[in-house]
Amino acid sequence: MKTEAGDESVYSTALDTQTFNDPAQASLFALTVDASRHNLFSWSEWGERFSTNLAAGPQNQTLDDYFNIWMETLQSLLAEKSDIGNAQVAEMAEHWRRSYLATPHGDPIELCLTLPPQDHVHHDHHHHHHAQGTPAAEPVFVDRACQV
Repeated sequence: MKTEAGDESVYSTALDTQTFNDPAQASLFALTVDASRHNLFSWSEWGERFSTNLAAGPQNQTLDDYFNIWMETLQSLLAEKSDIGNAQVAEMAEHWRRSYLATPHGDPIELCLTLPPQDHVHHDHHHHHHAQGTPAAEPVFVDRACQV
């Protein structure tokens, strides 16, 4: 792997000190690194954009705020740099949301593209809902043969 500066350690630096509280956070980090390695954007471009978005975010950021800003930054860069449009990104995010709400607590989330739209799915278990009333995105597993 080569970066724009030719330094292969640019990706591993964060791994030496960063830990993740949730598998979704690690997945988001891995997706970002992979997108940069595949030249969808440079690592320095990622860093500049993410830093700008962090600075524009809430004053006292929580870890959830940090990773929500990370996800929003990745989504916007991918939408700008790839053939994927904002509508497609929003549609996939909605599929993840539906899959998250349909997954029993403690089970890996399986991406299912055939779930019907719903405002909220009620289960006998608890999902963590945040300030805006929407669940945090927690994709951890994709199963193309999902069961409805």
